[in-house]
Amino acid sequence: GVIAAHAGIYGDQGGWDGPPVYVNLPIASYGAAFLAAGAIGAALCERETSGLGQQVEASLYCGALAMQAGTMVTGPNVRSWVREATDQMGVNPVYQIYECADGEWLMITCGTDTFWNKLCIALEQFDWTEDPRFEGAPWNMEPAQRPALRSLVAGVISTGTGRHWVRVLSEHDVPCDLVRSRPQFFEHPQATESGVLERGNDDVLGPVTWMAPPLRVSPMPAVPPRASALSSSGSRGPLSGARVVDLTGYIAGSYATSLLADLGAEVIKVESPAGDGFRVIGGSFQAWNRGKRGIVVDLRRPEGRGVVYDLVRGADLVAENFRPGAAARLGVDEHTLRALRPGLVYLSVSGYGGPGPLAGEPAFDPLIQALTGAMSAQVTDGRPIFLKVAIADYAASMLACFGAVSGLFAQVREGWGSRVETSLLAAGVAVQAAELVRSAQPPVDARRWGQLGVTATRRLYATRDGYVYLSCSEDEQFAAAAHALGLPDLGGRYSGAAARAAADSDVARAFGAALARLDTSLAVARLRSAHVMCAESRHIMDAHDEPQAVACGLSVAAETPIGPVMQMGPPFNFSLTPVAARRPAPGLGEHTSEVLGEIGYAPERVARLRADGAVA
Repeated sequence: GVIAAHAGIYGDQGGWDGPPVYVNLPIASYGAAFLAAGAIGAALCERETSGLGQQVEASLYCGALAMQAGTMVTGPNVRSWVREATDQMGVNPVYQIYECADGEWLMITCGTDTFWNKLCIALEQFDWTEDPRFEGAPWNMEPAQRPALRSLVAGVISTGTGRHWVRVLSEHDVPCDLVRSRPQFFEHPQATESGVLERGNDDVLGPVTWMAPPLRVSPMPAVPPRASALSSSGSRGPLSGARVVDLTGYIAGSYATSLLADLGAEVIKVESPAGDGFRVIGGSFQAWNRGKRGIVVDLRRPEGRGVVYDLVRGADLVAENFRPGAAARLGVDEHTLRALRPGLVYLSVSGYGGPGPLAGEPAFDPLIQALTGAMSAQVTDGRPIFLKVAIADYAASMLACFGAVSGLFAQVREGWGSRVETSLLAAGVAVQAAELVRSAQPPVDARRWGQLGVTATRRLYATRDGYVYLSCSEDEQFAAAAHALGLPDLGGRYSGAAARAAADSDVARAFGAALARLDTSLAVARLRSAHVMCAESRHIMDAHDEPQAVACGLSVAAETPIGPVMQMGPPFNFSLTPVAARRPAPGLGEHTSEVLGEIGYAPERVARLRADGAVA
């Protein structure tokens, strides 16, 4: 909680001008765990190729920032959706939770202009697409016009039941789903059929249903070894020399390959002529695609597929996050590419994973939040809350990075190729691993959590000029906090956990009154001098002014195609093979000629491909 407050998770959840909102998930802890797994895998690859053993570092702070990397980007030409997203039900009118006629809550997730147009068709509101007020929807609408569109959508959705709208919108390929509780998720056929949950037995809990491994690594037969592409120089990170052909888009796939670039891999991002669907979110796109070179290839044309095939012949790993069946239609499925490069690591990040009724549906992070119960677990007044941290997207990125380096390790050690799979759904379960455990013991009632925290000793408090998160659940910490805030009698009166729980409201009132009289800086200073865990509630972009972030290389400046920005640096450290943010995200097709020249294409051939529309 202290790290989450300090890293802006609570502040951004509440909106730029509103009070912070407690998020009932240990996001920093999960982020750090996933990052550490990937970093260890990269270090093992380095040890295998060079014999170097080294210290690997990640932290809770790194984990918290990495789970918000896209919102941490700031600059004169960067439009911050965090500053504009003050609604707890969504971040724009078509990326929003709506109440239906039967009291069900419906999550609509139109993350691109294509899905926005499909929504207008599904709702039979064709004039919305031509209304000048809604120009730039979904992401670049003027904030002043958002309430009008939100009201219009709410009015339509309120006329039908939740299941009616799921059926109608799904028929028009509009991403949507009902907001479910965690117990409801356990019974959903997608959860039971996709393999994201498994049954087990715990010595304390007895029979349980809990998270299945969120990664699948399927080795292929060993192939004759070739000289490893991984370098032992250590000059560009532990994956130096690895070559990645990146066919991904949006967040989950793109950020995974950006992390591989941070680790030293050469990553070539292959985009369609239309570009990545999230290029429109310019600042965030920089964070999700930093470190790559970019080319444009039309995979619908045989000549375009031939370009990708030539790249794959010299690659170690290919990554994709297409909807099921799309890779085969475009000729870049695993079977086709493995025939060109048998030892290939093929990384696939899907929406819902495996089989199941939702397997072929479009997936965005909020739909996973809705399905797995993450939104309903934040409820404070009978309404779910949209989490502004894209927990499933970022967790899937980090898990995919871990899976990729695991595949590369097997490749350099044994000559194995492999298929590595994860999904947004598996990641959404993984980032709630402790919360998504079903046993004979009754679940904790989520309704006891409020907007500011769990208990009086673990919550946000208003100060004279801001908010402080206080964590003092242990007896010694509680007594120290009470003394630091001028409440020594409180520490004596409620010296035991049972006494504090019984008088939780009284303790909260006493702490609240004491902190309300102090400036934030003074409150933090007093508590920290007493060795009490606390932090000022900040916003993610405040990290660029944080000495700790700057000292650790977590805040870096870059010149990018959209101008100068400040963004997050690599979220891990290696003692012998340093990592660094070496290049900005590419402009659309920025490196097409350069990359094709490196694999032997003469300028005349590149020009012919451009003229034919196969590349750009």
